[in-house]
Amino acid sequence: HRGLDTSIKAVKFIKEKIENFKLLIVGAKRSERVEIENLISKLNIENYVEIINWVPFEKVNQYIKLSKVCLVPHNDFEHTQTTIPHKLFQYMMMGKPVIVSDCKPLKRVVNETESGLVFKANSATKLAESMIKLYNNEILYKTMEKNALKVSFGEYSWRHDKNRLLKIYRSLLN
Repeated sequence: HRGLDTSIKAVKFIKEKIENFKLLIVGAKRSERVEIENLISKLNIENYVEIINWVPFEKVNQYIKLSKVCLVPHNDFEHTQTTIPHKLFQYMMMGKPVIVSDCKPLKRVVNETESGLVFKANSATKLAESMIKLYNNEILYKTMEKNALKVSFGEYSWRHDKNRLLKIYRSLLN
């Protein structure tokens, strides 16, 4: 459901268009690793994908910092149409433009904040097009980078969310 398959399949369309392209998959579970490696091998893209096993939370930001763009490529499932992963806001807080699938909550946040691009869920070609578009448009990239950082310390900050949660809790108590 996380869209790793879509991300990996997109590499074959991206590798010739973006110089020194590397897809970095951080936090691969052991149970998924064999399946991921098989897909990478089948597509013959071993030189363009690096898999990092699970890392402690405090080390995740090091990998985000190394990345030019961060992905939340969720496939279209009932669960992904109703949830937003914390990593979206981690990426934005680090000032990284994001590319997300068009699952409703992801699409809403990214479109509202103009902090990244949205592609059709489960579509490797559409993901690749988004990556190439962002790579080729430095002005768009810089704008999204700035927007991501701005909203992560504003509307989508814990300070702001805390007040919304407290309001909800208070209404439940009344």
